[in-house]
Amino acid sequence: MTEYPSVVQLKLLFCVLLRNESILLDLISRLTPDHFENKAHQLLFKAVETYVKEHEMLPPKQIITTEINTVLIADPDFLTDPERELLEDILDSAYDPDFWSDVSFDSSKIIKTVNKFATNLAQYRIATETVRS
Repeated sequence: MTEYPSVVQLKLLFCVLLRNESILLDLISRLTPDHFENKAHQLLFKAVETYVKEHEMLPPKQIITTEINTVLIADPDFLTDPERELLEDILDSAYDPDFWSDVSFDSSKIIKTVNKFATNLAQYRIATETVRS
C-alpha cells in the first residue's frame, strides 16, 4: 500500500502550493481536505481552496491566517496545540523569503516532487477506503 506522506513532505507540499499558482490550481482539482489525515492540514487546505475558488489567485498569508483564526475562535478546541503549532510552522515557512531564497517554486524538480506527494495522498486515500469497505 502507498505510504502516507510524512509531515516534512506535507510541509513542502503546502509551502509550494502557497507559492506556485499552477501547482495550487492543479492540486485543488485533484485533492480535497479529506485527503489529509491531520485536521490542521485539512483546515489549511480548505482555507486555501475557498480563497482560490473565490479570487482565482494565490492567497496572501494574512487572509489564510484570518480564515483559520475565524474557525479557531468559533471552536477553540478544533485543533490541539501541536496542530496549531504545525499550522504556524507551515505558514511561517511558506511565506518566509529567506527560508526559500535558494529555491525556485517553478523548478521542474520541485514540481515533480510535489506532484509525487499529491499522487501518494490520492492513492493512500483510495487504498484506505478500499480496505475499509
